[in-house]
Amino acid sequence: MAFLSVKKAKRMLAILSAVLAHCAEASDKMLLDSLLADGTISYSEASNAAKLLSESVQIKNPETKSISLSGGIQAQFMASGVQSEELSGKSSARKGFALRRAVITAKADLSDSWRAKMSLDFSLSNKFLGTFIAKKIDSEHLSGELRMGYDKVKFMFEENTSAFRQLCAERSLATRYWCLEKGERRPGFGSFSTGVFWNGKIPEIEGFEYGAAVSNTENYNLYGSKGDIPNFWLNASLSKKIGKDSGFKAGINMGYGADANINDSSECSSTWGINPYLAVNFGTWISVAEFVISGIDDSCSDLSGLSKNTFPFGINFTLEKSFYISENIGRIAPVARFSYLYTDGNGVLPSDVIKWGANVSGDFPYNEAFSIYVGANWYLEGESIKFQLGYEYSEFSGGTSSAGSPPRHRLRADTLRAQLQILF
Repeated sequence: MAFLSVKKAKRMLAILSAVLAHCAEASDKMLLDSLLADGTISYSEASNAAKLLSESVQIKNPETKSISLSGGIQAQFMASGVQSEELSGKSSARKGFALRRAVITAKADLSDSWRAKMSLDFSLSNKFLGTFIAKKIDSEHLSGELRMGYDKVKFMFEENTSAFRQLCAERSLATRYWCLEKGERRPGFGSFSTGVFWNGKIPEIEGFEYGAAVSNTENYNLYGSKGDIPNFWLNASLSKKIGKDSGFKAGINMGYGADANINDSSECSSTWGINPYLAVNFGTWISVAEFVISGIDDSCSDLSGLSKNTFPFGINFTLEKSFYISENIGRIAPVARFSYLYTDGNGVLPSDVIKWGANVSGDFPYNEAFSIYVGANWYLEGESIKFQLGYEYSEFSGGTSSAGSPPRHRLRADTLRAQLQILF
């Protein structure tokens, strides 16, 4: 179909609206013929309207009440360099353009209580985001939604904030350490899992929400799990609005998996995690603070080479201030974030926690890391059209050095990101 001018497109939408409004009284063809005969529309406009109507989505299942489609695209440029203090200033770098996300989401309501969601990200290897069947329950003693399928467990506030609503171009090193897939050093505790999820409310307590979930031991796994005992998750939060533009949300996320620490196909041990957080909106200010700590039994990635119980912890603090410029320009919002990670001997390399981060050849894992992100968000049309530009300084230290002198075991990473997103 040929592209229409804005003026013609608006006119075509008005024509289609008229067709849909009168479809109960006459067929589409009869109505178009009538509008054409009295001179309301031209022959070419009638032809284009007929094409659009013939291409409209048809709901095949008569039990389906409604179907909605939405999506989002993020395109990013990244330049990252790392330099080792220990290895005689040895460095490594990566840069380039990437399609960060390409998401399409379909939602279907089958009744007032049953619904389904399928979300795909074509930039991922397994392609799936939240995909589940949901049943709404609203009784005298129980109110909420029960989900079964593939969804995020409530662990790490930043992780459970939509990727299209992040204040920084990428999630922090602490969040990525816990919530990416299980790795040689990462615990893989949080984010997308397959299981059963309950999200509930207590009507008598305004703003109070709680939830529970039972999931497979491996995140980012659509089917199967190496551990025999599933993971269990609990969460609770309280939200309160203060005035017109202010409010807060405080909560805690918890998880436990008896087999969550998967060492190999025949050996698993337990992992637990606690994640309290506080998010505050105060006019044009947004601040988010969270803390996370885990206990990992018989960790097999200890920097000393021995298995032991470890207790890694992390901190995130993010602050954004928004300035409205004009209707045409939108809002400009400077943003800053501090993140800290202590692995307690599990170790970490830049590639473990920095998206597309590079490692220095021959380097050893580090025991801790921190990062400082500074940048600005340009909200041209709110979150629907947003441009993000940010620089992040990261420093890794501690652990076993090649020279046997831990104080010298230090590395810095500099990362610049520019990202454009659109929601539809």
